[in-house]
Amino acid sequence: PPPSPPPPPPPRVQPAEIFFAPAALTTEAGERYVTANARTVLESSLGDYALDLARRGRADWHYEWSARPLTPRVRAPDLRSREVAPAGAAGPVLVLAPLSLTPGARYAFTLTVWSDTDFGAARSSARTVVAVNRPPTGGIVTASPPTGAELETDFEILARGWEDDELPMLYAFGVTELPRGRAGADSLLGGFSASPRSSAVLGAGNKTAVVRVRDALGAETRAASLRPLAVRPLKMTTAALGSVLGRAAGADADTAQQLVRALAENLNKASSAGDGAGLDEAEDAGAREQALDLLARTGAAAGSTAAPASIEKLEQQSATVAAVTAVPARLTPRAQVAASSVVLALASASATTGVSAATSQGLVLTLDALLATNASGLELHEHAAVNSAVVGAARGMGRGLLKDAVPGERAAEVTSQRVNLTAARFDRRRLANATLAAPGGQGVVAM
Repeated sequence: PPPSPPPPPPPRVQPAEIFFAPAALTTEAGERYVTANARTVLESSLGDYALDLARRGRADWHYEWSARPLTPRVRAPDLRSREVAPAGAAGPVLVLAPLSLTPGARYAFTLTVWSDTDFGAARSSARTVVAVNRPPTGGIVTASPPTGAELETDFEILARGWEDDELPMLYAFGVTELPRGRAGADSLLGGFSASPRSSAVLGAGNKTAVVRVRDALGAETRAASLRPLAVRPLKMTTAALGSVLGRAAGADADTAQQLVRALAENLNKASSAGDGAGLDEAEDAGAREQALDLLARTGAAAGSTAAPASIEKLEQQSATVAAVTAVPARLTPRAQVAASSVVLALASASATTGVSAATSQGLVLTLDALLATNASGLELHEHAAVNSAVVGAARGMGRGLLKDAVPGERAAEVTSQRVNLTAARFDRRRLANATLAAPGGQGVVAM
């Protein structure tokens, strides 16, 4: 009999098609336009053929990102470092941490995708070019008068001389108690606006005024004033308390937040000192109750029209409510209910705005305080409302922490004495093999 014909060769796996998600901003040359102060996210996807092979188990696609500077004397970002690439460089999405890229520079990022199968190896690559926007430059920030009184003096803060090609510029002001104002420790006085000036009512201490200047494309820089502010303490009396709360009730939203926070800091210092100076415990508790009622009427809890429009507003308001609730023993039943509604609204808003480290810490400290209060004075329906708000706020914070998270990034963890929260995003294809560290680092949660 004639010999049998040889078997046909196995089908060859074709290289994967690689597509990059559209850029939010592009240059005239079609390059991606990003800002150094924000996270840069490069997201890819594969063509239908490659996805079909993966679904049928015929290919297991692997990813590898690389970077090369196109600008002389600029270093390539080290994609092996988790400080630079928090989600690693071996997945379909590359995340670059803020300040990983040099303003004004251009980079080429290449993604290589391959699969080794029984049918042979298939490898392909694609490249995208990123241009980094320069932030505003050349300006300063000043504050006056150089001295003043806590809760009484209106300090004027002015940004001058800032220049940028991408107009208009926006300004956000704050203060810090650290010399020369290290970034990350600022107490924001409000959100970004087109005005290069702001006024501030401050608590006692030595302060440094700061400004964050942002151009129309989001590139941002920060500067601190060279001349510190000396704010004298105010001995709180019943008359002074009435004056502060009355002024806050009639002020604009930012000024009301400043007054309430400075008042709370004053009360907290007096409570910590325990020297009997200032208000008695009942007056202190009453002041906190009125302050929280004011926040519930004018902040995020007042409804959608008053909700924070930005992550900066959210940070300001969460710091304020954390200061007011910092002494749980001074929170009346009514104050507990008001605080729970405020923190729930702020945490829910974070799902839209995202949440900064300072915001998440402020919110979790408020939740911690609510769990430490004496709830015996609450009516049954009030007790249920506070409990529901605490759980809802924790869930809202989780959504805020996950808003911009990418699979593979280190879990975000916020901890306090009574509330711990861990949030991470997983690739659903690998969820069965994933674990998440339990809040506080005790054990793990199997996914």
